[in-house]
Amino acid sequence: MSKMARPGFAAIRSPRARMVGLGLAGVLVLTLGTAVLAEQAPAIGGQTSGQATPRLPEIQAVETAIRKSDFADARQKALALIDGDFAKRDPKAAAYAAHLLAQADMYAGHWQDLYDTLIGRAESVIRDLDQRRADEFALLLAGRTGRPDEQDRLLDLHVEAIARRSGPDSEQTLNARVDAAYSQLTAKRADIAEKRLISALNAMELNGDADQFFKTVGQAGEHFNRFAGTEAAQRVFQRGLASKLMETDTGPGKGFLQFNVAAFLRDEKNYEDAIHFGYRALNILADHFGMGSAEGLSAYDGLAQTLHASGQLASAEAAYQDIYETGLKSLGEDNADLWRIMNNRAAVLRSLKLPTAALEFDKYAYDKRFKAFGGGANDTVISAMNMAHDLFEAERWKDAEAALAAIARIVAQPGFNAGYRRQTERWQAYAQFRLGERNLSREQIQARDTTRFTEGADIEQSLAFFDLYADKAEEMALTKDAEAYREHAVATAGESLGDAHPMTFEAALAQARLQGKTNAKAALESYRKLDAIMFDWARSSVSASGSLRAGQAVRILVDDMLGSLADLATRNADAAELFAAVLDNWKTLTRGTERQLRAEAETTDDQALRDLIRTYFSDFGRFREIVTTTYYTDALMPLQLAMEDSRKALNAALEKRGQQPVAPWIRSSVEEARPLARPAAGDVVVDLAIIGEWRADRGGAPDRYRIFATISRATGSAEVVEVDAVDMRKGNAGPGKNFFARLGKALGAAAEDAKALYVIPADFLYQFDFAELRPAGGKRLGELVDVHIATSRQAYEFRAKGDRPSTSDAALLAGGLFYGDAAGSAYLPGSRAEVEKIAALAGARGMAVQQAKGNDGTEAAMRAAAGGKAILHFSTHGFFTHGEGLSEQLMNAGFVLSDARLSDEPKEGDGDNIVYARELLSWNLRSSQLVVVSACDTALGDIGVTSTVRGLPLALSVAGARRTLLTVERVDDAATMQFMARFYGNLFDGGISYADAFIKTKREAWAGKIGGFPAALTSAYILFEH
Repeated sequence: MSKMARPGFAAIRSPRARMVGLGLAGVLVLTLGTAVLAEQAPAIGGQTSGQATPRLPEIQAVETAIRKSDFADARQKALALIDGDFAKRDPKAAAYAAHLLAQADMYAGHWQDLYDTLIGRAESVIRDLDQRRADEFALLLAGRTGRPDEQDRLLDLHVEAIARRSGPDSEQTLNARVDAAYSQLTAKRADIAEKRLISALNAMELNGDADQFFKTVGQAGEHFNRFAGTEAAQRVFQRGLASKLMETDTGPGKGFLQFNVAAFLRDEKNYEDAIHFGYRALNILADHFGMGSAEGLSAYDGLAQTLHASGQLASAEAAYQDIYETGLKSLGEDNADLWRIMNNRAAVLRSLKLPTAALEFDKYAYDKRFKAFGGGANDTVISAMNMAHDLFEAERWKDAEAALAAIARIVAQPGFNAGYRRQTERWQAYAQFRLGERNLSREQIQARDTTRFTEGADIEQSLAFFDLYADKAEEMALTKDAEAYREHAVATAGESLGDAHPMTFEAALAQARLQGKTNAKAALESYRKLDAIMFDWARSSVSASGSLRAGQAVRILVDDMLGSLADLATRNADAAELFAAVLDNWKTLTRGTERQLRAEAETTDDQALRDLIRTYFSDFGRFREIVTTTYYTDALMPLQLAMEDSRKALNAALEKRGQQPVAPWIRSSVEEARPLARPAAGDVVVDLAIIGEWRADRGGAPDRYRIFATISRATGSAEVVEVDAVDMRKGNAGPGKNFFARLGKALGAAAEDAKALYVIPADFLYQFDFAELRPAGGKRLGELVDVHIATSRQAYEFRAKGDRPSTSDAALLAGGLFYGDAAGSAYLPGSRAEVEKIAALAGARGMAVQQAKGNDGTEAAMRAAAGGKAILHFSTHGFFTHGEGLSEQLMNAGFVLSDARLSDEPKEGDGDNIVYARELLSWNLRSSQLVVVSACDTALGDIGVTSTVRGLPLALSVAGARRTLLTVERVDDAATMQFMARFYGNLFDGGISYADAFIKTKREAWAGKIGGFPAALTSAYILFEH
């Protein structure tokens, strides 16, 4: 127990406990070179064919007492058998009883009693036992006698006896020498033990027995760490790693050794080296046994555990996804190794604050273990306890209480580790408090003493009780006490888990929420720091992992944080400014340093530098968008290399100019959100936020979405208003007329007296034309003010760059394409007329125009021709498809070109002449000022982690397009031809910007001034500014 105080921090009495496993301390079973740490008394039974001892009732009674960990009863029963009539009647059974007595004393730690009772009988006992048990008995007898000379004598006799029987250099003799070292180790004679061990290892190395050598080093390192400390363990492991066998042996032994070294380093929190050795172990064991083998998967599991311990939760979850899928195929679902892997994966999911997902794996492992081992088995109880953890995280208090009641009945039985009982009792108390079955008094809260429940508890339990005490303090209006508990929780989580961990995030958010009620200035600083750390974690860890689960966790955690900050921002101007900045960061996952780099590209006169920056952004964006939702494999290596090559080329240019180089995008760099620049006079920027309110169990979709508008003007502070809340639970319709009426009213109010309104959408609002809203039920918003749709604040900032065509520009136009059947049923006659009209208008302006018609517009030809073109226009068929995995792979949307070849499964490559969004990431659109995909549904997509649309808008932007004109619904061929012809006519004849030409075209359509184009169709077309 310890008191802890910090400057300005009221003390909370509670220990800072690290997460540790449950186990009986100080028990070491020494069995022929294989040292085993016992967590509880082992089962005894199963006599070998060479064992003559009959299983008499008296013997079974001793064995049962040991199984129940009733070592005193076992000793009493065994003593009655080693003398008297029983011994005379059956001396071999009496010898076995003496062996059981030695085991009972060893488990109880009564080494001196063991020696005093049995040393006088040693010769007869050893004579009447089978060889294996005789060797074990001799080691137990040597034990911790407290008499070094006598212990050495007994150990030497033991080794000599085996050497005479099997030879001095035999495996059995060398194992006996190792066991002798372990016996001295447990007797607290570490120096002597180490010398004996090293001598045995030298002999093994000289014999060239790599398997025995590496196995022994691995086990010895673990046990010397336990009984002699870290430095002794390091020397043992170093002896193994320095062996010439590391270079000469081609077997798996060195893989096993490095696996153990990695586990040791993980426990020492040397995660960098632990990961290094973990990877090496995995490569060796997977190469030798196969990745799907128990050995390969165990090594992979060990590496994933290290990633988990080091806080790299997203990488750990991505690894476990691969481990689980591989193990399920190779081992089958009825395999104990797979169940262990599932439990470990569930622990990662629980750390990610995804209890429903964790419960799915824990429940599966529990059911399998229950069926295989029974409800009282150690592994089954572990799975049951993990399920209780999941239920607590999901705030299913009653279910957790019921599960704990069953666990409590099991762990109360003799033979179970006392740690299980204490852990169960603490969780039971916690459930009772949450259910109101027990209460904390005002005096207990004010005492600020949680040690009754947190002393000896793991980090999960400790944080749960700190949160409980803080909640109760808030309910009682004991604000100072609540602040102290919240602050202590943040400090404890940060010390145990690090600042960049979901458990720490939750504790910090709870603190910020409380501060928001009492001290807005302190709350702002807490939100600012929390956002910066969360953002860096999402960028450097999650977005590079390829884990969809981790991406989901980020979305939930960010929604929680943004929702809380938005509430404060609606009533505090400084909070509104912060909310505006962090919202833009999260939508783009862009750091301040990258914003500066884009600004450099937009403002520099150095064309070569501009090209290098844009090339890097395209390669970087392509790799990031793919690896964010795809587990990294060698197939992605070319994309990574391209990104690194473009970064190095850019850095060479920056260094010549004396500027800071660009760091790898996944390198951790915590940067607080920077204030956003004010809009220009007459402009209003409205950044929309759609924030999910998730259930406590984090399963499924949010129950409700809250929609906020962040309004920025040329003068004054940013303003945050809550537009609406949309209930998404079963039976509710989701966004409807009332929602869009409220949105229109909010945007209309924001745009009063403005010349231009720039709306930055979020989530499903990317697929909505805001100009169509009617703020007061009369005129459309687009008739009242110029409405632009931007995808970020930087898109607004640089909106005037390349905003209109010039005579030096070139255009690529594709339409009137043949889709494999010449002018068949899929042919679009209007598309041919469309591109011909556009070509005439562009040509008259003096632009160079390349047209593709019929069979000329293949995918390969269009991709090759796209580079360097300011305008790209594809008039064809488009598509958007919902499907599992399609959105993550960006294979959910696209358009078709000449000789399109449909297949059941979407695939990359030019051969099918179908352009998927994923493929567009590799197109060179860095010169493109406008890309138009004049086809059905081309602006549609699924919502990604950063609340952008995963589809063509995202892909075209990443590839370099500055503006995209797309559709959000099905469009008519002939009508579209009329709309596009008018748009380009306004653009080229009027000499105005792309955005102004689009706005003018929409207004003409609303006024019925475009022949053959119904006004109702205008909502299908959206111009995005990227």
